[in-house]
Amino acid sequence: MSLSRPPRGLQALLAFLTGLLCSGVISGQRLVEMPAGPLFRVKGFPMALSCYVSNFKGSSQQDFAFSVYKDSKQEQEIRIIHTSDPNYAYAIFTSRVNTRDVAIERLSGSSAVLHFASLRMEDAGTYECFTPNTDGTYFGSYTASTEVNVIEDTLVASSSDPASLIVSEGDLLQLKCQVSSHTFQHTHLSVTWYVRGTEQTFPIISLDKDLTVRPGSSFEHRYLSGLISIEKVEDTTYRLRISQVQPSDSGEIYCQADEWILDPDRSWMRIAYKNTTGSNVKVETLNVNPDADSFTSHIELLTGEVQEGGPLEIRCSVKAQNVQTRFFSVSWLKNQLEVAQIGPSGVLTVSADYTGRHKKGELRAIKISDSVFALIIQPIMSGDQGQYQCRVGQEERTDSGLFTRGHTEISSEAVHIIPKANRYCMTDHDGLTR
Repeated sequence: MSLSRPPRGLQALLAFLTGLLCSGVISGQRLVEMPAGPLFRVKGFPMALSCYVSNFKGSSQQDFAFSVYKDSKQEQEIRIIHTSDPNYAYAIFTSRVNTRDVAIERLSGSSAVLHFASLRMEDAGTYECFTPNTDGTYFGSYTASTEVNVIEDTLVASSSDPASLIVSEGDLLQLKCQVSSHTFQHTHLSVTWYVRGTEQTFPIISLDKDLTVRPGSSFEHRYLSGLISIEKVEDTTYRLRISQVQPSDSGEIYCQADEWILDPDRSWMRIAYKNTTGSNVKVETLNVNPDADSFTSHIELLTGEVQEGGPLEIRCSVKAQNVQTRFFSVSWLKNQLEVAQIGPSGVLTVSADYTGRHKKGELRAIKISDSVFALIIQPIMSGDQGQYQCRVGQEERTDSGLFTRGHTEISSEAVHIIPKANRYCMTDHDGLTR
């Protein structure tokens, strides 16, 4: 087996013959292939370059050697690594090969992959794969090459969520992360939320690079039930919503951002990835309460920044034992006056002041689940300014099928809407802003 390369002039002739081979004029020649370039990869992240050889004679176990040319004329070869020659690398790569920052992996007798564990800016260049001749005579191509450009890492992933959260079983959990990239290349981003438990890490839900939502296998049923979602709420902000958390959701919940680029061969390649700091979420199981009829109500603003003319969504949630088998009426109050109510049988009633807007479709209320209810107003007007609270009443069905109201709870928190100021705040009954 010859380890030498054909002379440069012969290489040019072989390249011409290879072109004829690829066009179907000549068949049966040796053909070496690498991914089409130019390729763009990111500093500090891994890179893999594959090389395949076909139509060869001799040993079924072919050897592979990788080199790089950094000059525009491709005259100065810098040898990197060889499948059978441990001393092949030039000094510039020797230490990286010895520490396996650069490595070669044989996939089969006719294919191999060059691996970089962490790219450097100076790794840019034209990479060549060479397969020593085992054919007896030169017939076909023995090298292939591709251009690699190394670009700066501009991917950013961060989170401002609390480091620790304690929520009760059945509560709503919302987490946000901010993801962006400022590269000059055309790239796509994907975002995945994970939960890391004591033994395993599971994907919760993803927003893929093509904006497809993909739930993790352990969360698919809850996603299909509308209990889990991922939303892009601003240019760089992604929100995870779990409407009714379960004890199994406990763990470190974090966001992973992946950056993808479309290579010349039309395949998507992940070129960078970052994880945010996680929030350690503890979901407390509802204890059996001697007073099984007790319940609490909570209020939450869903629309973020409130702007006049925009939407407003205020959710009320009921935390109680056996909520699926009990009846509640839920009301939204503005400045202690009722705006709308969803009764125990699901019927919506609207106060006289809002009847007109309800008929126009500007105000509606819906039951999202057994314990979550939403009031939606759009567009918001200056007259919608005020303090909003939830009132929940427990209802008992009589033998005649009618309902009688029992105990009533008003949410301990309030949402203070100021549309003209384009902001909102949460206040307690004591008037302290939080």
